[in-house]
Amino acid sequence: HAGTLNPQVEEAKKRGIEVKHQAEVVGTLTREFKTSVAVAGCHGKTTTSSLLAFALTGLGKNPSYLVGVSTFNDKYGGEYVDKNYFVVEADEYGLNPPADITPKFHFIHPTYTIITNIDFDHPDVYKDIDETKKAFETWSKTPIKERVQVFFRYKTLLEKHMFELSQLVQEENGKTLEEAKAEVEKSIELTEFACSLPQLVGGEILEVSR
Repeated sequence: HAGTLNPQVEEAKKRGIEVKHQAEVVGTLTREFKTSVAVAGCHGKTTTSSLLAFALTGLGKNPSYLVGVSTFNDKYGGEYVDKNYFVVEADEYGLNPPADITPKFHFIHPTYTIITNIDFDHPDVYKDIDETKKAFETWSKTPIKERVQVFFRYKTLLEKHMFELSQLVQEENGKTLEEAKAEVEKSIELTEFACSLPQLVGGEILEVSR
């Protein structure tokens, strides 16, 4: 809290102790993994990154992850397993507004990016929606076709392992099997919508199934 004016930060600087922002540390961590997926967006990034980490864990991929919540489904908001897979939530907010409005996620360079949506959500960092969009565009240089392919593979995994995932949701949340299955189906619907996004870009229809 309070950014560079935080008493602990000020004291560390007085003592000559190196101070790094959380975004810098996360960026360094991300480079340590073979495959990393960063989830960004003005709304829904915590839900999406948590669900992705949960699904990959249930499918036996056992990712390391760091999301913007202390716990979810009785799991901690961050866990280190190994250096194969890393799921991380990427925040578009500024480092230390108003002194430094550099977007935090510009320090993160993942293998894949997932952007849930873009909205004018931080008027103390961005002057308008166009500047917000530019920050996301600068961060993610991956072509939209490749980004959507990530969603397509995710959707395929959800469909292939629906029963196992439903059982996991049932056990973790105490729901009936039908309620759990409905949650997984909702996730499939969302990823199916994401797979259709290229059709909204310049009227293009892109093949993303291979």
